[in-house]
Amino acid sequence: MMDDNVYIHLDATTSILPHLKAHLPHASTESYVVEVPPAPNSTVLATFPPTKSPPDSSVWAAGVLEVTDVPETEFWFWSSVESAPTKERDEDEERFRTAYAQFEQMLKFISRKHPEKETLTICSLHSSIASYIPISFGRHLGTWTKLAFSKDFLPPPSSYVQDIESKYNFERMGMEDLDEVVQTSTVPRNKETLARASNTGAYPRSSEERCAQAWCFISKDGDISSVYVRPEARGIGLGKETVRKELEKEFVNRKFVVAHVSSTNTASLRLCQSLGARRVFDVTWVIIPMSRYREN
Repeated sequence: MMDDNVYIHLDATTSILPHLKAHLPHASTESYVVEVPPAPNSTVLATFPPTKSPPDSSVWAAGVLEVTDVPETEFWFWSSVESAPTKERDEDEERFRTAYAQFEQMLKFISRKHPEKETLTICSLHSSIASYIPISFGRHLGTWTKLAFSKDFLPPPSSYVQDIESKYNFERMGMEDLDEVVQTSTVPRNKETLARASNTGAYPRSSEERCAQAWCFISKDGDISSVYVRPEARGIGLGKETVRKELEKEFVNRKFVVAHVSSTNTASLRLCQSLGARRVFDVTWVIIPMSRYREN
């Protein structure tokens, strides 16, 4: 199905997924939501037909729309320019401008297919693409640095790990713990979404009361969605070891895990870098009013 050069891919694991995987880790989140759709009626879009491969010499894009639930994120967008920067600033600017035009084409498509949607929450949009959104047309929720973890760059455990493991059990958190996870998260989180996410909590062995001192959650789309260490447990490496435990679980089935960290959050940046995370690029979350695209 085609509309304004936007095509629905009904068998996206065959027609889109191999092309996204060729661009890992830049397209790791989008690859995962294509492979494991966030909802039964998720729609996968692209700027090339399902019967053809994406063009080698020009910009192409893919997007995943979740149309059943009201999650933290409703639309994921990725462009081939995100993993293929050139050394020419003018050329890069032109390519990102093309990517933004394709992004708008998808928004127009969504607005017509889903007139009930008043706004659209968009996840981890490349900051260079987001920079073209007029201030009056969208509400930016902030900018983060996208970092990628991989098994190949995960350093060996430090000498203090044995001491930490003698004092803490690392296990999956229960529903009774999730209210506090929601309360301590700097980004709005949904308890039901957290319950479905892979996670690791650090529980003191010496206490009869079950109370996690640190935790790490990784969402369905392969992003670290929440990391927290209680103030009284900081400074001993507990947060780093909790994240490591969760990463090791994920690396059994996943090549990359992604984190989005505020550039001002130096503690989290240091934690990620100490576990081998590499900077990919800057991203932003944005809420777009769909009425603008119904009027054009």
